[in-house]
Amino acid sequence: MYQDKGVIIDKEKKIYKIYVSFLGIKFGDWQPLLNFNFVATTKRKGAQKLNAPRTFSASSTITFPIFCVYLCINKKLKVLVIKTKNKQEAFKRAEAISEYLKIDWINYIKE
Repeated sequence: MYQDKGVIIDKEKKIYKIYVSFLGIKFGDWQPLLNFNFVATTKRKGAQKLNAPRTFSASSTITFPIFCVYLCINKKLKVLVIKTKNKQEAFKRAEAISEYLKIDWINYIKE
């Protein structure tokens, strides 16, 4: 069984769970482990709007990269497994999932 922050994969039972943990309890539904062909890493833009207190006229938007790890059947059918702001963390998790499921890892992030 592969277990990491936010995801549990059990290839013997052929199920996986993407969860949110609150007070030590993992909330999420078990899903059937489909015939995934590869793991993919991508980079997206995240944004956060900041407002000044007590005024609505002063605000700004900050953008930052978000790195995503997907389990993919093909390029169009995919399941988001992990989102993180740390590129090395995304790579480490994608590699671990790839090795556990014995499937390819494709990195779509341009350096």
